[in-house]
This record gives sequence, structure tokens and C-alpha cells, in this order.
Amino acid sequence: MIYYDPARPPAAEDIAGKILVFQTARYPEPPYSDAFLDNFTLTDYEWRSPGKWAPLYTPPPASVTSSFHSRWVWSQLNGFAAIGIKGRAAAMVVVYDLSPGAAFGLAQRSVYTADGKPDWEQRT
Repeated sequence: MIYYDPARPPAAEDIAGKILVFQTARYPEPPYSDAFLDNFTLTDYEWRSPGKWAPLYTPPPASVTSSFHSRWVWSQLNGFAAIGIKGRAAAMVVVYDLSPGAAFGLAQRSVYTADGKPDWEQRT
């Protein structure tokens, strides 16, 4: 087994044939990129019922909703898969920062190619 530390990633030759272990990253610190704001924060109030809501464009607390956090955690899997495939890892383990309920329904169904992305053009 070999742990993948994004601050000091192992060389591809150290990954080959080993079980590669990843740990998902926590939310980034502000300032947030536009992509982060669009995908992982509250962006509108139009559909909401009256009440007190978390501020827009900031990660909502998990005590209010866990959907944004779960999506953030899951979004990291494709990058991990690409690293593992490129490094020719024997397998990979991902340590998720999820509640038992969020982790219970998690399933990975993608089929990856050499670049770690699904190959839609070759499907018939």
C-alpha cells in the first residue's frame, strides 16, 4: 500500500502494482473559485420557503444540509481514478469524509479508460 499525499505525490514508479490510498480533501479556503461557488454553495433563495438561511456563496453547515458537502467529496473520485490508472496501481482505496448515511448509498459505476474518464464515443 502507498498513501497519496497531494502535497508530496509519489512517483509513478512507486505507485505501480501497489494499492493506492487517497483521502478526500476538505473544502478549500476562501477566496473560492467560481466553479466551487456554482457547484458547492447556495446560490439562490427564489425557491425557498420563509426562514433563516445560510448566506449565499458560502459552504452551508452540514447541520443544515449535507448535499453540497457530499457532492464535494464525491467530485474528487475521477481525479483519484486518473492518478491510479496513470500510475498503474493494482487497486485504490478512498477514505471519504461522509456520514454513514451518505456513505451507505455511495456506489461507483463508471468505467474508466487510460485517462481516467469514461469513453462515451466507443460505446454502442
